[in-house]
Amino acid sequence: MSPAAFLSGGIDSALVCAIAAQQVPQITAFTVGFDGAGFDESPVAARMADHLRIRHHVLRFSRKDYLGAFDRLALGMDQPMADPATMATLLAFEHCRDRVDVVLDGTGADEAVGAMPPRHVRLAVEFASRLPAGLRRAAIRAMGHLPGLAGYTPIFDFEHPAETLMRWKGFTRPEIEALCGEPVNLEDTTFYRTFARFPRNAHYERYSALLNAMPCDRLAQAMRLSGLRVRYPFCARDVDGFLRQLPTEWRHLPGQPKRILRELLARYIPVEIWDRPKQGFNFPLHDFLAGDDYALVRRHVLEGRWLERRLLRPEVVRRYALQYIAGNRTLMFRVWALAVLGAWLDAHEDVDMPPARA
Repeated sequence: MSPAAFLSGGIDSALVCAIAAQQVPQITAFTVGFDGAGFDESPVAARMADHLRIRHHVLRFSRKDYLGAFDRLALGMDQPMADPATMATLLAFEHCRDRVDVVLDGTGADEAVGAMPPRHVRLAVEFASRLPAGLRRAAIRAMGHLPGLAGYTPIFDFEHPAETLMRWKGFTRPEIEALCGEPVNLEDTTFYRTFARFPRNAHYERYSALLNAMPCDRLAQAMRLSGLRVRYPFCARDVDGFLRQLPTEWRHLPGQPKRILRELLARYIPVEIWDRPKQGFNFPLHDFLAGDDYALVRRHVLEGRWLERRLLRPEVVRRYALQYIAGNRTLMFRVWALAVLGAWLDAHEDVDMPPARA
């Protein structure tokens, strides 16, 4: 048997890898590397693997590799899904498929252990959400002119407080209405209904529940397309159930997120190797979209065949692409979502959907 584990450099994957290495010393660790210190976790992963004395491979893929993965996902996904890390996940799964029998992955710890949202989000949900929308907009305008306060505008900048808990800066409800040409109500979505279950000050409980309401579909799609056997120890019923029933203070304390996992990992790997701010499995999305003079954006957002079907209003779609190409990087995730949707629709032209209203 040839086992492996994905080692991102974070606490969850490191703990899985450390425990597995105690049981199967011949295990191999794989890490996806990226250009740029803000994305590349391979140096810390290498230090972890060296301490555990296990084989470690850093996988680095080219732009051509990522473009090929984008096309395979557009053709093979059963629904469009715009997690930017999906391309890297698929490439890593395909690389491992013919080299190892099974791979362990640390996904599931966030859901089981829970998490506390950042302080500005807690302030927005508990206090700023009590203010009328007009007063919040006035506060944003006033703060924007004061250098010392401009950085605090996210506390007030939302239509619905649930927006502050979303990882990516995507479309707002009015923007979705402009794209679709009809009224949109998000209150019945799983995310908004989960948000509404908790009182304003139940930050840990609410955010932990929202993590469960956002399944990691990139893993399911990559597994299905690659055929790789992946196992998720934190998702095992007994492990997940045990972690969820622990007292909150065992799972989280101020300054000690994932407290019990941190304590366990320290038994295997010295704290100074891994104790750093949480980074997450991220991807240099802007560089990818801007490559080759925004070729991907032009192909799928400005010129996609799907626009002729008028599922969304073409003039609004193209406006996002042109503004992004002109330098408005705040639109990055919106344009990425449109590119993924466009590529998927062009690869599935038999999908019958109602057109956008004029």
